[in-house]
Amino acid sequence: MMMLQAAAPSPPPTSVLGSPIVFAFLLLVLTLVQVVPFWFICRKAGMSPWLSLISMIPLGTLVLTFVLAFAEWPALKRDGQQARF
Repeated sequence: MMMLQAAAPSPPPTSVLGSPIVFAFLLLVLTLVQVVPFWFICRKAGMSPWLSLISMIPLGTLVLTFVLAFAEWPALKRDGQQARF
């Protein structure tokens, strides 16, 4: 009778995203893609650009969008423009 030989375990499949370095780099890029536009919008609105960091927390983007939409923009007051609704 022939004895069955146990097959050597194959290594687990790896992917490009499995690397912690690649994951950290992608996380940094996605964070910058989200924060940088809000940075410029807040600065143009006459608000502190540091408010853009709120977009990094969960639901922060939604909160920041509402703050920008309904707040009085000091930059518009300074230029003498009226807000149009």
